[in-house]
Amino acid sequence: MEGLEQRGCRLLALDVTKPVTIHAAVEKVLEDAGRIDVVVNNAGVAVRKPAIDTSLEEVRSMFDVNYFGVVAVNDAVMPHMIERRSGKIVNIGSGLGYTGLPTMSHYSAVKHAVRSYSDMLRIELCPFGIQVCFVAPGYIQTHIGERYELPRGSLYHAFPRLERELARTIFIGTTYEAATPADKFAARLAAAVLAKRIPRHYRDGHMAIIPWLASMFVPLWVYEWGFGLRYGLLPNCQTRRPFGADEKGGR
Repeated sequence: MEGLEQRGCRLLALDVTKPVTIHAAVEKVLEDAGRIDVVVNNAGVAVRKPAIDTSLEEVRSMFDVNYFGVVAVNDAVMPHMIERRSGKIVNIGSGLGYTGLPTMSHYSAVKHAVRSYSDMLRIELCPFGIQVCFVAPGYIQTHIGERYELPRGSLYHAFPRLERELARTIFIGTTYEAATPADKFAARLAAAVLAKRIPRHYRDGHMAIIPWLASMFVPLWVYEWGFGLRYGLLPNCQTRRPFGADEKGGR
């Protein structure tokens, strides 16, 4: 954040889970600058655990920041943008908004919610000249994906391949060093946002295209089989027959 100040940016304190701070920040910007041209919703938290090991409080925390925080900020700025008939809203999601990963079921659900919200908000705000972009980064050099733990007594301690796989990666098959530097990603995103027309979906960063391709062209049962194999979770799972087939293999 100090680097931003050195580049002439002014910083305001804001907590996306506290509406009072959101409205105070919006009012301060309008008072000082007279308008808001672009909003980038970038706040995010992640918890990496199997669903059964994740507390409801942890799930709520992810939704409060990653989804309801986005909605709250946008609700605060949309009236001003609608009045001006101009503005850009950029919601930072994830490639997991297209697909998911084992031990990231709740985080994937949050990012799917942000994607659907962004796509429908775009239609709703179109008559008012406001553009909406969903950003699906690939693997970026941040530490949001490194928090991993299996609680003592977790059923998944019986699956050493899962623990071994996640212990050596930030996500599947990707090291921190291979990920895209955050400053390079931010510079390219800024250029895309400052263009006259922003993309509906913006995908950039290491392996960013893979989740989208998987969601478009990989059958669900193949996806499940692949991750089940990689994480050592295949025995007795549903991937032995296509989704929707009956016990005899029919439809």
